[in-house]
Amino acid sequence: MPASAPSLVELLAPRAGERVLDAGCGLGRTTAQLTALGCVVTGVDRESTSLEQARLAAPDAEFMRGDLRQFKPKAPFDAVLAAGVLHWLGSIDEAAALAATWLRPGGRIAASFGGAGVPAPSIAQIAPAFARAGFVEIRLSQQESSLRICAHRPEASIVP
Repeated sequence: MPASAPSLVELLAPRAGERVLDAGCGLGRTTAQLTALGCVVTGVDRESTSLEQARLAAPDAEFMRGDLRQFKPKAPFDAVLAAGVLHWLGSIDEAAALAATWLRPGGRIAASFGGAGVPAPSIAQIAPAFARAGFVEIRLSQQESSLRICAHRPEASIVP
């Protein structure tokens, strides 16, 4: 990735005090970046050995071991960061719909697909899947072998 390309954390633009899900947190590197910015972070990963390292990297975060396909947060998050994990959760439509359930209305996601020997889905697959899941302001970018997305859930409509 070129040095000038923004990181997923920069694309997410987290703010202090926001509740952020680090989906597939791995060793906790991005979790640590998010907590350093003042976010209240929950990291979820299915690998217990990765979570041991993540707890050392980001001791102020909450970590949970589990399969993201069954993850049901107690309350929706303000933001989700998902680096190279959504393509493991089923079809792109299933992954986008699942990500939408983790977010509050007005919440946002920054995610990457592909990379490190895993082919990225095409822009033609990802953008419509996220739109069908109810996301708006969908921005996509190609970074070498990975595809990145930043999208928002619309604010809840107010019914008089």
